[in-house]
Amino acid sequence: MSDRSAKDTGRPSIDRIRKDIESLCQIRDRTPGSKNEKLAGRWIEERLMEMGFDRISKTTTRVCSWEPVSCKVRVTAPVTRDISATMFPYCQSAQVNGVLTSIDQAGSRNHGMIGVAAWGSQLYLSATRTYYQALKQDFSAVLISCPDNGSLLKVVVIEGGVLRIPVVSISKEDGEFLHSLMEKSDVTIEIECRAGIDPNAETTDLEAVLDGGEEDGLEVCIGAHYDAWFAGAADNAAPVAVVLELANLAKAHVRSGGSFRRRVRFLFFGAEEAGSPDKYYYWLNGSRAYVESNVASLGKLAVMLSLDSTGFPAPARNIIASSVELSEYAKSVKVSAKIPPNLVYYSPAGYGSDHWFFETSGVPTLYAVSFPSRLYHTQGDVPENLDYEAIHFYADFMKSALQHFADSDLLPIDVFSIFQRAESLVSEYSRLMGNPFDLGPVLNGLVRLNSEKKAFDRVVRSVSKQRKVVLVQRLNQFLLETANRFNRTIGWLWRRPAPPDVDYLFRLELIPEYIDLNASISALRKMPIVQLDYDTIKRYESQSDFPYNWVGVHEPLAKLEEERTRLFRVIEDELHSLSEMLDSVWRQMKELERLIEP
Repeated sequence: MSDRSAKDTGRPSIDRIRKDIESLCQIRDRTPGSKNEKLAGRWIEERLMEMGFDRISKTTTRVCSWEPVSCKVRVTAPVTRDISATMFPYCQSAQVNGVLTSIDQAGSRNHGMIGVAAWGSQLYLSATRTYYQALKQDFSAVLISCPDNGSLLKVVVIEGGVLRIPVVSISKEDGEFLHSLMEKSDVTIEIECRAGIDPNAETTDLEAVLDGGEEDGLEVCIGAHYDAWFAGAADNAAPVAVVLELANLAKAHVRSGGSFRRRVRFLFFGAEEAGSPDKYYYWLNGSRAYVESNVASLGKLAVMLSLDSTGFPAPARNIIASSVELSEYAKSVKVSAKIPPNLVYYSPAGYGSDHWFFETSGVPTLYAVSFPSRLYHTQGDVPENLDYEAIHFYADFMKSALQHFADSDLLPIDVFSIFQRAESLVSEYSRLMGNPFDLGPVLNGLVRLNSEKKAFDRVVRSVSKQRKVVLVQRLNQFLLETANRFNRTIGWLWRRPAPPDVDYLFRLELIPEYIDLNASISALRKMPIVQLDYDTIKRYESQSDFPYNWVGVHEPLAKLEEERTRLFRVIEDELHSLSEMLDSVWRQMKELERLIEP
């Protein structure tokens, strides 16, 4: 069994990366499904062909496209002044004239008026809340000022689908100017938005493949999305340029006589930023479609390497996120590039980019991102504002990881980090007051697995020493299948207090929800009106002086109790499934130990 991992494919060139960033950024407004996104896809394909790739496959997915044409905002009274502005994604073409009113101070009669608001403290939810507030208050349009100084215009996608009223971004300075005018007199505004919307557009995923030795049937992939708002230098030209550079190095390595043990896939996703009419999951369209159309082969992926929004300058944090089984490996990756001073690691990787559907399908994941940044989704995200040292670090990091996974004998998967994380979570849930679920079998299964760590470490050392192909493949199979099983339990829920974005055994996060729901139902059951039967309540509804006739509690209470029953079944099913999974992992681990024993 050969060891190719010591053979270096070459160091990434920051000059080539910079050139590709600048070239891609010349195609501005690469919005999902748009003409410019298609131009960017063709540019990527041409770059891959220049490198010598002849296996470039393309897959299309239907999306709703939105192409901005123009956005004009003018103050017509008490002064005349043009205001720099841009539409939020999925604004329709519209012309609106009206008196400007602060949304926070608006009354009940706002029909025909234009609202104005500061951004707010939350990147996505504040703008979304302002939009829905403007709809509720019957405004005809709304201006939202950027949270940061510097004449920046900022956008985010508010929801899937077309916006019902124009939502327009203006700078923080112009927002303050308008508020100062409003303090002195009425202010009238003209807004003209022009945009093209096609609900039947298409986005394209591109894939270039380098075959490996196919010794164990495993594969490696690395990807980034190429759609963007504005010029999109960090988000997401820089990640695309890094993937292109690594594809170039890998192809040159093969062309010069080198090889990889495993097949490598270089992926470029469309429509990450938006494109679906789904209100709650409108993004990640290209990568989601790729995962859903390659379900049968996902189990062969040893790792998914993903980059998004890399190169935002300080104070943005440079982040390496990973699924838990790769957390220690991520910290051990050696690079020759300068390490950014604000580098942080965390796990599991969050749900905000193209790795997400790979990860929740079980694939081990490494994810690179620079975040947050005041330049995110602004016209200030241009090549001259990038931190190229950080980009060079990410290119070097991903090159090392790609080469290791493509060539190393043993996969660097630490399943015990998952067992330990899971044991901690289950222990936490088991201590919750009012918890009616028996978590003992799951907790005992995790404790039993964690007790095997020393014995399993001996197995890994033995396999590494013997270097027998069949043993290495058997161990890799166990490591990858175990990681797959636990990664498929990753999820996220919005609840109070907010938990980490993602974690393992996500259905167990419903236990606190069940406890709170049960307590609420119990409290409602103590109300005097609940003690009355349904027919009696119906008779009282016609009596205006009956003190409880405003409380329509019976039907909502019945629905809450139905939901409580549903939650109970979901959690019980999850506990049963987890117990079976832990028993299976235990049996496989013991079989592996017996196989290795001399």
